Amino acid sequence: MNSEVIIPALGEGIEYAEVISILVKEGEKVLKEQPLIELESDKATVEIPSPAEGIIESINIKLSDKLSAGQVIMKIESIGFGTMDKTKNQKNTVEISGVTKAEEQQMPEEQTIVSINKENETLASYENAAYLSNEFSKEHNILSAPPASPSVRRFARELGADIRKISGTGKNGRVSEEDIKNYIKNLMSEKKINISSAKAPFESSDVIEPLSGIRKKTAENMSYSWQNIPHVTQFDEADVTEIEKFRIKYNANKNQKEGRLSLTAIMIKITALALRKFKKFNASLLIETETVVYKKDINIGVAVDTERGLLVPVIRSADKKSLTEISNELSTLSKKARERKISPEELSHGTFSISNLGALGTTYFSPIIKSPEVSILGVGRSKTEPIFNKEENKFEPRNILPLSLSYDHRLIDGAEAARFLRYIAKSIENTMTLFL
Repeated sequence: MNSEVIIPALGEGIEYAEVISILVKEGEKVLKEQPLIELESDKATVEIPSPAEGIIESINIKLSDKLSAGQVIMKIESIGFGTMDKTKNQKNTVEISGVTKAEEQQMPEEQTIVSINKENETLASYENAAYLSNEFSKEHNILSAPPASPSVRRFARELGADIRKISGTGKNGRVSEEDIKNYIKNLMSEKKINISSAKAPFESSDVIEPLSGIRKKTAENMSYSWQNIPHVTQFDEADVTEIEKFRIKYNANKNQKEGRLSLTAIMIKITALALRKFKKFNASLLIETETVVYKKDINIGVAVDTERGLLVPVIRSADKKSLTEISNELSTLSKKARERKISPEELSHGTFSISNLGALGTTYFSPIIKSPEVSILGVGRSKTEPIFNKEENKFEPRNILPLSLSYDHRLIDGAEAARFLRYIAKSIENTMTLFL
């Protein structure tokens, strides 16, 4: 029985994704759910798993191909794998369809016997197949590449290294990023690469890294937004003294079952309520048709710094969610973004964005609008300042939060932006109004 591997829906607004890694080859035996290829769009990197256990009959794609939903990329001939039993200090015996082949070397502790037979049993762990002899692995084409995580395979690909030629120093021969770096260093040393012949001026001691797919797409999107949207940035500040007291008290409650409440979560809720009142900030401008699209839903994207670059997970219907719901969802999405587990769908449908750089010590800055949105709110680090209390006729220490609002001046005027930002600042200061 043959199975077709078909590209699933890639997410809202994503027409295609680029093939950045092909993890198998024709004739190779694979397990169900084993990763076959890696795709990268402008929003995320995903693996396409095998829909069945079997042998790769044909591969219809190549690296750098642009794939869209519904395309058939491979065909798999179904076949069963046998079980693997733990064994210790005995001869490595492999049975294929009733024919036995014995190898004379001793197997180390924790080594595994792989049996492929007519009973169509299940292979417990395909990574352990790396224990097989090189000769057997080449003869039967069973996972000849060393074990490595998807991120390590991606790292090797980005540096142009063939991971199949790299000896892993980890457990069971697992390849690490350090192994790849050492391989590249040795390769450059052996071939005596003349770096000075490259176009860009740099020294031989400089570190050269390829631009990742996410970073390239970010550069394209930011360039488009900056060149096509006339940005204006408005600055304001809010007194967060009382709201910080509330947040600290909330998080200190040891009986609280919900997650910790962050300032970003509070800003999402406040901004969502402001967008209900100021609908123009929750819109898109279509110059070609001379129309404005006012979005029904209020979906707020939050910029998350990851090792791959900037990702913007989206909190859907933020105006309808409680602070606790927003805080827990934000924590989950941020973790998934940093661990490369976030889906394209979780990065889609945003109508407004927030960038909080306060944890890095930033005060005011000019964030770039994420097209097709028309505005973005920047949040800096609060600091204690002496503020004069007219009623008490004295200065008091207050915690002041810097706010920066960038907006599309084709749709939004300065007075509207000032009123919107002031509304947010006042909502922060009037905490009872917010929480009631």
